[in-house]
Amino acid sequence: MRTALCLVAAWASLALSQRPAAAQSRADNVSRVRARAQKAQQQFESYRRRQLPVTSGRSASSDCDVRIGRFCYWHDDAEDLPREPKVVAVARDALLRSLDSLDALARDDEWMVGQRVRYLVEADRAADALRAATECSAAPWWCAALRGFSAHALGDYEAADHEFEAALARMAPAQRCRWTDLSDLLPDASRKSYRKVSCEQRDSVNARIWWLADPRWALGGNDLRTEVYARLTMSQLVQQARSAHDMAWGADMAQLMLRYGWPAAWSRASPSSVDPTRMSVIGHEPSPSFDFLPEAHALGDPFKAEASSWTPTAEKPLTRYAPKYARRFAELTPQVAWFTRGDSAAIVAAYEVGAMHDTVFTRDSVDAAVVLSRGPGEIAVARAKTARWGVFVLPAPSTPALMSVEVVDSAGTGLARSRFATQPPSESALSDVLLFDGAGGIPETFEAASARALGTLAVSRQSPFGLYWELYGDLAQTDSITYAVSVERRGASWLRRLAERTRLADRPQPVRVGFDERPGGGAVSARSLLVDVSTIPAGQYRLTLTVRSGEQILTRTRELDVR
Repeated sequence: MRTALCLVAAWASLALSQRPAAAQSRADNVSRVRARAQKAQQQFESYRRRQLPVTSGRSASSDCDVRIGRFCYWHDDAEDLPREPKVVAVARDALLRSLDSLDALARDDEWMVGQRVRYLVEADRAADALRAATECSAAPWWCAALRGFSAHALGDYEAADHEFEAALARMAPAQRCRWTDLSDLLPDASRKSYRKVSCEQRDSVNARIWWLADPRWALGGNDLRTEVYARLTMSQLVQQARSAHDMAWGADMAQLMLRYGWPAAWSRASPSSVDPTRMSVIGHEPSPSFDFLPEAHALGDPFKAEASSWTPTAEKPLTRYAPKYARRFAELTPQVAWFTRGDSAAIVAAYEVGAMHDTVFTRDSVDAAVVLSRGPGEIAVARAKTARWGVFVLPAPSTPALMSVEVVDSAGTGLARSRFATQPPSESALSDVLLFDGAGGIPETFEAASARALGTLAVSRQSPFGLYWELYGDLAQTDSITYAVSVERRGASWLRRLAERTRLADRPQPVRVGFDERPGGGAVSARSLLVDVSTIPAGQYRLTLTVRSGEQILTRTRELDVR
């Protein structure tokens, strides 16, 4: 027994003495392999730079839309990006074969697994990149970030969201603080107050920002958030390796990438006559791209936001993002009307993708969604596959909410959207006014009127349109009510006003309709009528409904575009 114990002890001692040596040998081997891989990566990027196509365009500092450190940036949504030379794709494939051959050695090395995932995504092999990231055995936060990076490239935004959350949870506090700092993405009016918030208190503020900036509430995950985290992942990758710019990493490059993304294509500017040997590399981000972050006032008080609080197609945006599902973008002008239903409400939301959207939508069928939200994570979605016009009737609590009307071309190339705050009328005795198509006469029920709701507040001079509204409670049961409807012009151009004053043009008379009636006597009383605007010129008008009962006067207004 004593001999056996001695043998076991000796064997254990030998094994322990061998482990550090084996570990050191493996570390040395990985270090040598990484050095060879880094050299191969540097050679690829140098080769890529020499092979880049020459493009003409702005490059002088005087042409910059934004100057960020060493970089001159301009907003250019040219759809035809420079094509990558085939020899560059061949060289990248060779680099990837080298990285793939490392296999087990590369899995637990942060640099090698990261660059392998980077170039697989760049080669449009996102599924292979996700497999490589899934096999990663480097630092847990880094492997999770690479999985999120790959899932985002695949368009699986829910999975990407999950992986980036896991990466943030595993980061050291200082790094997590850097990754969750959104100050460079915010408008000036919000940035100062944001920077006063500590890292520990930032989560709730960021949740509101991401909620409001999410391009499509009806789509799972938040693809703008995963895009930003993918950019931060790419920043980490580029810090560690050479890029086509062949410039040292700096804060300017980090900010440029965070705000505008990583180039999807590269080119060279024409050689300078002053220094023909100098190579100026131009990065071309995915295009077209849009700015989905709202203005400062909407970030501060979302429930006062208007559709104009979001300007995705601004000429010089603070940030840019090119969703895969939106090669084209347009703004909708939907009609929304609230109606009381006991302690809750029925909201009619109608949209129309008209002729003005023909450059955005290539087909007549669309995937439409109307989303109500009262905060991050509080999402209620109604969906339908419809034609270019559609109506949703949504049951909802009688409380303020944000509404997002989102219509996607069935070809997957166009997105039309409108997002804004909506709330029930302040006086609960009278509903909103719903505009409906007057071609079918006077509807007798709410269902009939809502089924014919106009998808926009634009009305035609060629045919009458209808108005539908409801009275509730005591107002619906009163003995006598007087109604008045007027359509009066607003916002005429100075040239038109001058022509009217000098009698070179007739001053349009407002459309007015008035009548008395005795309501039906129930808890709800509905009324409809048709309005003819054929006698007034095209322009912007305000429609006003006035309801009088004794001393009580209630009004509802609509801003109309008469065409």
